[in-house]
Amino acid sequence: MKSCFLTAVMAISISSFCQINKGTIILGGDIGFDNNSYEEKSSGSVSYSEENNSFSFNPKVGIFVSQNIALGLGIGILNSEQSRVDRYSGFSEQRASSEISTLYVNPFINFQSRITEKLQLNFGLESRIGKGDTKYSNSNNPDLEGEINFFEFNLIPGLYYFVSKKTALTLNYGSFTYGKSIETLDLSPRGGSDSEIENKDMGFNFGLNSFRIGFVFVFAKKTE
Repeated sequence: MKSCFLTAVMAISISSFCQINKGTIILGGDIGFDNNSYEEKSSGSVSYSEENNSFSFNPKVGIFVSQNIALGLGIGILNSEQSRVDRYSGFSEQRASSEISTLYVNPFINFQSRITEKLQLNFGLESRIGKGDTKYSNSNNPDLEGEINFFEFNLIPGLYYFVSKKTALTLNYGSFTYGKSIETLDLSPRGGSDSEIENKDMGFNFGLNSFRIGFVFVFAKKTE
């Protein structure tokens, strides 16, 4: 299978249907899996193949500052692996792989507007600030290790449908993302000094990995 994506999301939201009041505390989070592979064939045989895997886990806690705005903070991990094989004539091949393991904090703010009594339109603003370790391997050179620091900002639209006073089904599709990372590689195993790599990413994401469905639990504060 060329690609497989599974994400379960427990997001933070607000709803008049749930009679949420200022001061209500809610717990949630998200867990995600992503796996995809690619093959390129030449003369009937595979000349290039690549596989990518990622896993994320991001528990969150939030508090309502009004009936329309929730503020919160999460702590998450994001691990990804990539492997590739290049095959040449004479049955020789070149193998390479990379691993990235990161830990981040995730402050967020959610805005919501009621469409019907149970259906809500949600806009989430969130950022991820973190750091981690990287490792690169290939057939002809010793492993390279490094450190990465990153910042990411996301604007994510979504819908929430409340099936009870404490439970809602959620749907998010698409996002606007801005991200920046700085990676420092230790080149001493190859006789060099540290190398710094800076990457920036900005744009809209409407691919398969931006589609998320899940549910949310809400624990409303009692009115006095």
